[in-house]
Amino acid sequence: MVFSPEHESWRRHPYFSRPFAHFLPPFRNAVVIFSAYLIFDTLYSSRYPKTVPAKSIDVEFPKSGGAFNKTE
Repeated sequence: MVFSPEHESWRRHPYFSRPFAHFLPPFRNAVVIFSAYLIFDTLYSSRYPKTVPAKSIDVEFPKSGGAFNKTE
């Protein structure tokens, strides 16, 4: 019979009784690892801030006649 206990046993399966309890088990690990990375990155950035590079000086070197420059 269709509604016999043998045919209704699928309802007791964990994926159907608690559908979000087993939702992608590696997803929880990924969230924990990514959160730890963000915390570490924030703490590292606050401890060692990026330094501003010195202002570059524009120096113009005299152009010489190279292999592709025509000199007369």
